[in-house]
Amino acid sequence: MSPPHLTANNDPRVGKTLGKWTLERLLGVGGMASVYAASHRNGAVAALKVLHPEFARIPEARSRFMREAYIANKAGPGAVRVLDDDVDDDGAPYLVMELLTGEPVDERAARSGGRLSVLEVLWIASETLATLEVAHANGIIHRDLKPENLFWTVDDSLKVLDFGIARMHATGSERTVAGTVMGTLGFMAHEQALGRSAEIDARTDIWAVGAIMYHLLSGGDVHPAGEMNALVVAATRQPESLASVAPGLPAEVVRIVDRALQFEREDRYQTAAAMRQEIVRFVGADEMKASIPSLRPPPMSVRGGGNSLRPPPEEPAPGLATGMSSEDTMALRELLDLIEVAVLSRDELVARARPRWQPFLQLGSFRRLEMAYRHAVSALGAAHIGLFWNVLPEGFATSQGLLWVARPPLAPTPAQMFEGGVRMLGLLPGLELEEFREVVRLVRGDLTPFTDFATFLQSSPLPHLVHRIDPTKPGMPEHPSLSMDSTRSGQADVVAMMDALATSDPALRAALLNRLERVGEGHEVDIGSHLRTAGVDLAMGLLRVLNKLGTEASREAMLHGAESDFPIVRIEALASVDPDGERLRSELRAAVETGGSSARVQNLVALATYKIKAAAPVVAQRIKSAELDGLPLDERRQLFATLVALQPSRAENIALGLLQDARPASAEAHDATREVACEVIGRIGTTSEAREVLSLAANGSWRASEPVRAAARAALETFEARIEACRDDS
Repeated sequence: MSPPHLTANNDPRVGKTLGKWTLERLLGVGGMASVYAASHRNGAVAALKVLHPEFARIPEARSRFMREAYIANKAGPGAVRVLDDDVDDDGAPYLVMELLTGEPVDERAARSGGRLSVLEVLWIASETLATLEVAHANGIIHRDLKPENLFWTVDDSLKVLDFGIARMHATGSERTVAGTVMGTLGFMAHEQALGRSAEIDARTDIWAVGAIMYHLLSGGDVHPAGEMNALVVAATRQPESLASVAPGLPAEVVRIVDRALQFEREDRYQTAAAMRQEIVRFVGADEMKASIPSLRPPPMSVRGGGNSLRPPPEEPAPGLATGMSSEDTMALRELLDLIEVAVLSRDELVARARPRWQPFLQLGSFRRLEMAYRHAVSALGAAHIGLFWNVLPEGFATSQGLLWVARPPLAPTPAQMFEGGVRMLGLLPGLELEEFREVVRLVRGDLTPFTDFATFLQSSPLPHLVHRIDPTKPGMPEHPSLSMDSTRSGQADVVAMMDALATSDPALRAALLNRLERVGEGHEVDIGSHLRTAGVDLAMGLLRVLNKLGTEASREAMLHGAESDFPIVRIEALASVDPDGERLRSELRAAVETGGSSARVQNLVALATYKIKAAAPVVAQRIKSAELDGLPLDERRQLFATLVALQPSRAENIALGLLQDARPASAEAHDATREVACEVIGRIGTTSEAREVLSLAANGSWRASEPVRAAARAALETFEARIEACRDDS
């Protein structure tokens, strides 16, 4: 049986009946066959492996496919049992096999960062060798051992998969033609790479076990990619010692792996039993039996020093993700893998060269997305409630451990989600394609025009995507009332939310403020009472919330902001409640006209940052006043910058007037103002008048000094470049 990883549930066979078996969902697609989860009419479940139609018409392919059943059943309990075989209505043969639940070893390694602990690798090798002992005793050589053909079940047994190219020592008609290379580069001994079929024996499989151990312990390949052809390297070079790429491993483990990988067959272990005995002697027979590493990370170290097993991860946050069945968990893992494939470009897929992605390399991104969606619909249809996962910095998890580890370019996404307070995500049956597209955006981290994950989740209309957001930081006491759980409709504790707002970072604060916009009605007094003492950012956010509520109580609550110590808060509160009032005009004039220049500049920056539109007339009046030329240059620049942010057309008109105003008094100070006016026109000008005025000034009109002429020429270049860029865009 092929491992249940990538699926494509647009397969036309899904839902059909073969004999007494109904194909429920596609588990995987291999080079010669597809594997389906199937149910018998008596309630039994199995995996059906169906030969691809194009091979079903080739007698040799049919013969080899059906031979797999005979070979696998002679390989003992470590191989997947074939229960039956038959032919479908189209003439394609199929095998009925035991259905496994668990994960391929390559998947387990991937979610552990590419490596496994010493004890895990020794256990995998020992179990594989135990299966090979039986297979070799029956004359069976596997010839394609690799991590993805080793399957770790939920009941902690190891199954060796895919005896499709296995060879039995029999008549010449069953032997591989000399010179034919079959197997997987990276796990192929030199005699196999050379196509010397007569030399392929049990020691070839032993070399592959050594290569698997090397890969899982070091995270790399026996023959790393380089300038030479990989097949040539495999055929001609002795691998480097494991110690050279994974220092710090127990010396005995290095010795076992190095011996298995010897170039000459005579220098390797001569039997699977001999290699297995070396492993058992190192670990200890009793310890090996007692310490079989579970799908739940074991808390045990390897005897003899060196690498120990990783400590178990922290228990995932409570919630729906802890109640997932093993079948739902596997379906979710497949879905997350498919989403990853869907968002990667073809070049990225090729660069990663993961064998299980090969069927998807030629598909366009739309088709990959559609296949992922079809799998989601199928998995949700079979799920008990839905598919749910907890968010951790390194990836997504259920109670069974890490489910999906983010790799570049998706690596930052889970960490950013976690930092932003997202703790759980889930999908419910009924998921629409457009909703699924938004889910893919979420995993990709493409939040435009949103600024953070919490805002994205709370602002997007996604009825079948549920989430839980906890605005408390890791290590802080949890406030269950603050969790923004879309699966729950309890009354929000606004008082607790207000307390948390004071200490939240910007992303979590944004999430809480968005939440307040929906639950704040009836709590306007509580919200408004914080305006007097809150800092500028928080106070401005609270005023936005009260404005959105739009109730009479919220208008009264905003008046608390008029008592703030910060001018910008007072201005925003008054602008929201009484935009034409004299008190607002007085506050605005004080902000831009009184106090020291540094304080006035800060106020101008705040007016621009928070887009206080009511300030535009006062700022414009200040620019047109006689005092302008006497202000520090940075204040003059900021006056224009603020007016540009609030009312750009007005800023352009005033700048045009100033450039044409040649005052005889204080010529040097006024020319500096005119230079600023040139910069403004070049940056935001849109009219033919703006071009003409800049051109005339550049040529010395209006008694323009050389600095003004130079500023006008530079502004004209900026203006023309901007207009040309706009034409190109259109």
